[in-house]
Amino acid sequence: MSGMKRRLPREQCEHFASILRGLVEAEFAGVQAHAAKALGWSCAHMSNLLQGEPARGPGMHCLIAVRNYTGLSIDALLGLPPPKRP
Repeated sequence: MSGMKRRLPREQCEHFASILRGLVEAEFAGVQAHAAKALGWSCAHMSNLLQGEPARGPGMHCLIAVRNYTGLSIDALLGLPPPKRP
């Protein structure tokens, strides 16, 4: 199993893509190239992430970049419920 990449479930990729689309619209007037530059990504990478496909889903560096920009938790970026505290 070493060397195999784990992919996020489709629902989590789609949730992240939805948040990313909202960010591009709200903060960058819909200009993907400006958003990609601000997040340190290529335009092609931004386009792939906006599609929400698991094969091209966000890696940890993408999640951290959007977390740092928006202040949202990684759980929120993936549509996960907050952890339950005992």
